[in-house]
Amino acid sequence: MKVKSLPLFFQPGERFNYNTTNYLLLGKLIDKLSRQPFVSFIQHRQLDVLNMQQTTFGNSFDVFHRKAPTYTYYHKDDKGELVKQNHLMQTYEEFPAFLLTDAGMFSTAGEMARWIIALQQGKLLKDKKSIHTMWTPVRLNNGSLDGFGGILNGYALGWPVVDRPRHPAIAPIGGGRASLFIYPQDDISIIILTNLTGCSPESLVEGVAKFYIAGFD
Repeated sequence: MKVKSLPLFFQPGERFNYNTTNYLLLGKLIDKLSRQPFVSFIQHRQLDVLNMQQTTFGNSFDVFHRKAPTYTYYHKDDKGELVKQNHLMQTYEEFPAFLLTDAGMFSTAGEMARWIIALQQGKLLKDKKSIHTMWTPVRLNNGSLDGFGGILNGYALGWPVVDRPRHPAIAPIGGGRASLFIYPQDDISIIILTNLTGCSPESLVEGVAKFYIAGFD
């Protein structure tokens, strides 16, 4: 694999850089340890357990009941660079099986809410304490945190994090069109789904949170 021969961008723990290669490797580990493909593992261990019939892996060409196609204002020019236009086009995304660990899923807000509740109640992990480990942001070698930027100032085990003394949040975002903020201390989660690539639904979540969390500022 070509990536094995490429040099590191920096030494481990020196900086943060989101990289899908690590998700590919994680998928390979799951395939090997579970002795089944990653997609089957998630289907049997999570989706089937919670009867999440409207949640599935898929590509743009797959047809699902009540599926909302994704649109974008960004088009590739003659040089292959993305340029913002003033008209919408439907996006086309296709992921090989080995990258489905990073490709996201089709779902509904209702089923995602059911999944969050089950996760926090310990129905999806053998040890409920694993949630704390999974959601604790990783510190760099100098003791600082780093993440996607803005309020997403940390990164845990695959989860963007809003690290702050009051109302911290676990805040995964998807493809610039979906966001899910879990506020563990406040026992509330907010899900905003869109179908417009490049929008920032995470910028709306904190505004919504003010209506439900006392003293939120």
